[in-house]
Amino acid sequence: MKGFLPLCLLSCLVGYAVLRAQSPAQADPGRPLSLGVVIDVRVQQHEVIGFERQVVDALGSKLAGEHAEGFVVSYSDRVQVVEDWSPTAGFKDAAIRLAADGSEDGRRGAALNDALLNGLARLGTVGHENRKVLVVIGEGNDSGSSTTFADVLSAAKAGHVQCFALLVANHRSQVGRVRQFGFDLYRLASATHGKAYDVRTDPELLDAALGDLLARLAANY
Repeated sequence: MKGFLPLCLLSCLVGYAVLRAQSPAQADPGRPLSLGVVIDVRVQQHEVIGFERQVVDALGSKLAGEHAEGFVVSYSDRVQVVEDWSPTAGFKDAAIRLAADGSEDGRRGAALNDALLNGLARLGTVGHENRKVLVVIGEGNDSGSSTTFADVLSAAKAGHVQCFALLVANHRSQVGRVRQFGFDLYRLASATHGKAYDVRTDPELLDAALGDLLARLAANY
């Protein structure tokens, strides 16, 4: 009899531990994700556009099992819809369709701010219960937009949109303490609880950035 009570107590504790271990499987899977992608397809990006396609494809693939839908908007000296609202698995087809666009001399600039505001407006059409995320892929500088960065920042905050930037170029965004490009995207990401990543064309940097980005999405900011 002396050994019975401890054994019974042990069985109860083990049973409790098993029930506790099962509880995460019953956890709330989280709110639906609405994801907008804005990508730089200027002629000046022709040397890295193949890598940009990989970024879009990888992003869609990593979110394929999630309750997520999104769209892809490109910008050069104009803004175009590459893929309208669809499951993020459709990003693979969108990546294939990406091609360099715009004037070769670049005199008409990069309509980055216009594209960002376009993406934010699209995200503004979804319900408040959705997590809203905007991911920018490109070099990161604007020239020639009719939209100001202040307009973009205000719209992102008002819409509760978490913003990320994956800076793709064949040069670094920062040399020493001097930032070369993407200034406003770093500010936008910081102000919306997102992050900017200088991935250039390095697959390892991209993999690490996407891992961190997905972890931040899971944190449900």
